[in-house]
Amino acid sequence: RQIPVHYDIEDFEQDIKNLREMGRL
Repeated sequence: RQIPVHYDIEDFEQDIKNLREMGRL
C-alpha cells in the first residue's frame, strides 16, 4: 500500500505484524 506523508508508527507496527502473520518477515 502507499505510505502517507504523515506515516503513523502505529500503522508501521501493524504492517510489520501483518507481514509476520503472512510469514514474510
